[in-house]
Order: sequence, then C-alpha cells, then structure tokens
Amino acid sequence: MTNEINGQKWMPWLLGGMAILLLAVVYLFKVAVFSGNTVKIAYVKSDVILAQYIPAQAVQRQLQSESSHAQRELEGRYSELQEMNKDLQRKSQVLTSQALAPHMSAFQQKQNEFMQLQESHQQALQQKQSELLGPIFQDISNFITKYGRDHGYTMILGTPVDGVLVYGDPAADLTDIIVAEMNTKVPPSMPVPMPSLQDSTKK
Repeated sequence: MTNEINGQKWMPWLLGGMAILLLAVVYLFKVAVFSGNTVKIAYVKSDVILAQYIPAQAVQRQLQSESSHAQRELEGRYSELQEMNKDLQRKSQVLTSQALAPHMSAFQQKQNEFMQLQESHQQALQQKQSELLGPIFQDISNFITKYGRDHGYTMILGTPVDGVLVYGDPAADLTDIIVAEMNTKVPPSMPVPMPSLQDSTKK
C-alpha cells in the first residue's frame, strides 16, 4: 500500500495562471517606460519558504504523524482482508456456491468498510491540512506583501514549481531574506507553536 496523503503537494498557493502573470509583467514594464518610473521586481522560491518556515515545518510533522497513524490502521485492515481472501480461496475448493455465499458476503462487507475507512481518513487529513496550512499561507502572503511595500518593490513573484520562472537573477532572489526574517517574527497566533525551533533560529 502506498501513502497517498504524504504525496500531496504543499504548494497550492501562488499557482496563478502564467499567462496572466506574464501579461502583468509586460504591462508593468510598459507603464514604467511611459511614466519614467523604475520597475523593481524580485522573486521567492515558494517551496523553499514552506520547507524552512518554522510553523510550516511543525504542521508538516503533525500531518505526517496523523497520516502514519491512519496508515497503520489501514495496513492492519488490509492484512485482515488478505487473510479473509486466502480463507475464501481455500473454502471455495470444498464448499458449494450456496455454502460459500455467506463467506463471500462477509468478505465484500469487510472490503467496503476498508474502502470507506480509507476515504474517511483521506478526507480528514485533507481537511486538517487545509485548516492548519490556511493561516500559514495567509501569514506568508501578508509578510511578503508588507516586505514588498516597505522596500519599494513593484512586484515579488513566487515560483511554486520548477520551471515557472525561466530565468531569475540570483541577486533578485529574496527567498533566504524572507525566510530568515519570518522565522524571527513568527506570530504567536500560529496554530502549531514551536518555541524551541524559534529560539534556535534566533541564535
């Protein structure tokens, strides 16, 4: 069995259409040319921010823990199904169809329960992920927005997946700066406080 929950992507934020993004950049440059203003654009690596931001790390560990617990339960139920299937195979060699029918029905019921439990666990973990990550995504977005305004940036682009940004001057990469500042200013309202990690980051 594979764990589909752990395979979920963590970067649903900043996944706006690239066509709109490119049009916006072109528009900004045209406006700058006609108005004489300087366009100041930078970018951040969204996946790196999520991997290194303290509250996001804490949420990931919590989700992995809950996912592992659900996975162990599913593996136990799956083992029971395998044993029931083997038992059915043996009984099918000696029992009539009529005598085998109740055993088949019990196996199908057990199989349906397994499928329902699997779906239930997946939905619960997805909901938990959404609840825990929602405030973090908002916090990251707010921080970058404020940072951009305070430092006079026209636009700060996000690179949620490889290949979105064709080329970016390393000098325009604000990822390390953003992560460092965010980890020293983690809001107390974050859903999963990690004091020890915060203290180690501040040193």
